[in-house]
Amino acid sequence: MVRLFYLLIAAFLILGCSPGTYEMLSRTTDDPVAIRPKVESFLESNVIFINWDYDAAADEYILERAYDSPSLVFETIYSGKDLEYVDRDLGEIEGQRFLYRLKKRRGKETFGPSHEALGVNTVLINDPHGHNTKETALQLETINFIANMYYYRSYNGVELYNEHWYFIEIPPIRRATFVIVDSQAAAGDENSHFRYFEYERGDHVIKNQLAYYIENPELETQRLYFKVYPNKFQFVGQTLPGGGKLVNYEISIGNIEPR
Repeated sequence: MVRLFYLLIAAFLILGCSPGTYEMLSRTTDDPVAIRPKVESFLESNVIFINWDYDAAADEYILERAYDSPSLVFETIYSGKDLEYVDRDLGEIEGQRFLYRLKKRRGKETFGPSHEALGVNTVLINDPHGHNTKETALQLETINFIANMYYYRSYNGVELYNEHWYFIEIPPIRRATFVIVDSQAAAGDENSHFRYFEYERGDHVIKNQLAYYIENPELETQRLYFKVYPNKFQFVGQTLPGGGKLVNYEISIGNIEPR
């Protein structure tokens, strides 16, 4: 490291203060780190969006893709300096799963690959509400919401899914009900495609079209949050190594009544 420092100083004295010299002297000596790329499906029909973070140590990024299968075979679909790639070369198979991974090159040396990320080729589009975090939760009032939820798993266990947050404003010492209608389950079905988690209170499987209570035991109005998320085995099955689907549902608020 000391010898490298003196060589860089010598280069600086010989080449002068050109922009290229400054770049050479200021560049990090750390190795690039190949981190799993971010992969987004369901934003546009038959398109998968992939992006990754800038790495000052990398000269080039290499994106690889494989069809999801028990024996993965990766091929390079992009190499260059960009930080994103739009994959439109997905074929015509609805629900086809792809795994993506990232490599990085510095000089003649290649680093990686990263862990894989899962994407799905589908004509289906995610619902437009954008309530995947507690901070963006939708308020349940008088309007019913129609949404969709997906869960996919690759043969090697990589997951892709979404979840939805809601809240209800409940007056003091009152409780409210909500109902979820699963488009692919019978009324009262105990094995619907959904679970819900009431913030800081508990987790439950949702029975299709059954009313669930959210209670406010306090002496002032409370905004109570809960999350709806996939009941995974209903999307893939307990024995299948890979699979998945997208399921529509409708959620509505019922009565607000004394506890």
